Amino acid sequence: MVSLRVHSLKVRQFMAEFFGTMILVCLGCSANATIRFNTVNDPTIDQNGLSMIITPLAWSLALTVALYVSGGISGGHLNPAITLGLASIGKFNWSNVIRYFAAQYLGAFIGSTITFIVYRESLFNEKFVNSTIGVFGTEMIQEITTGTALVDQIVATAFFLLIICAIIDERNMAVPKAFLPIAIGFANLGAMLFSFGYNCGGPLNPARDLSPRIFSAIALHDVSNVFRTNYFWVPIAGCHVGGIIGCWLYKLIIENHWPDEQSSFDLRDCDGPIEMSSGNCTVRVTREN
Repeated sequence: MVSLRVHSLKVRQFMAEFFGTMILVCLGCSANATIRFNTVNDPTIDQNGLSMIITPLAWSLALTVALYVSGGISGGHLNPAITLGLASIGKFNWSNVIRYFAAQYLGAFIGSTITFIVYRESLFNEKFVNSTIGVFGTEMIQEITTGTALVDQIVATAFFLLIICAIIDERNMAVPKAFLPIAIGFANLGAMLFSFGYNCGGPLNPARDLSPRIFSAIALHDVSNVFRTNYFWVPIAGCHVGGIIGCWLYKLIIENHWPDEQSSFDLRDCDGPIEMSSGNCTVRVTREN
């Protein structure tokens, strides 16, 4: 019997990042489409109110399940901002960055392709012609400038990565491995909905925004509309910069200050007798006043 097992770790990591990002983007973009089409079909539905609740919940759940699929193999980055941020503080090998980037952007492209295949007839329906913006890519509100949107994404992604660094730091709260996807999903939910979802939808992920945006421009023959403003580069630049800032903030403010596990201690700080063990030998030290 022919074995289909892949033994190369690099290939397995690429496949995990690709498949995880594909799941994330497909489920998320499909949720965007569902909300857009439902609100067009029923004008009585408050689109803004519905999207501000359902969309972040859908994306956060999509991230959680995608992490459960890929996390045990590749670490479940699924986001170039996470890969770059962790590499900048030495927690990820720089030699793997390009490979992870390629898997993430390609996975996001294929994920949006699957969404398009499922909702193709609705996307080309005349009554939905003005509803495709926001299904694949994010967009900023008209009341703000591109500079404000850039600051929004730098700050939001910085907080997101700072929280992720805290969650995966075993010397902090030591979150059990099985609960890491849930904790990160909640962090994503908070950053998208409760804090930074208003200005531009909280992309937080360059691959999640750019790849679906490029796909929709090709598939819907709508390049001018998809790239109609200067906003399209904001999730790329803002998220990468924010990811680096968030990782470094956690490293400089929290992580660097954990005491060494083998550090010595001052006997003057102890009141009672102290027992120190090494192998089969135990030494009992008593302090005399």
